[in-house]
Amino acid sequence: MKLSPRRGVGPLMNNIRAGVLLLVALIASWPLVSRGEAAAPPATQPAASEKYRMTRQGVAGLASPQWVFIIVTPERYPWVATDAKLHWMIEQAVPAGATLEWRSGCKRIGGEPLETADELAELKAFCAARSVTFVHIPGG
Repeated sequence: MKLSPRRGVGPLMNNIRAGVLLLVALIASWPLVSRGEAAAPPATQPAASEKYRMTRQGVAGLASPQWVFIIVTPERYPWVATDAKLHWMIEQAVPAGATLEWRSGCKRIGGEPLETADELAELKAFCAARSVTFVHIPGG
């Protein structure tokens, strides 16, 4: 009796297919099983109590010094605007009830916006009118 080279391959292929399908199913469900909990749905609105960080940066390569302000959201999205558009940027980027933290830094070259006590008081009043807590950390 002559044996066919394909004899016994059918059941072996079925076992291999079943093993591969089982492996794929285990791999697909592994992250959910290993965490032990379902993933939380993404938040559509940041919590108002989170801090928004504001910094000031000089713009290089210009004849006279120019400055931009950068607000970084808790999700780490940056908003950038000039001094003239700072109020607009705060209105757009920082929700009511949030905290805006301003670290003015230590280094100065002169002419930086938002340096005088009057400018800081005006910005603090603007933020308070929008229910935003303004925190100034000098030299920070």
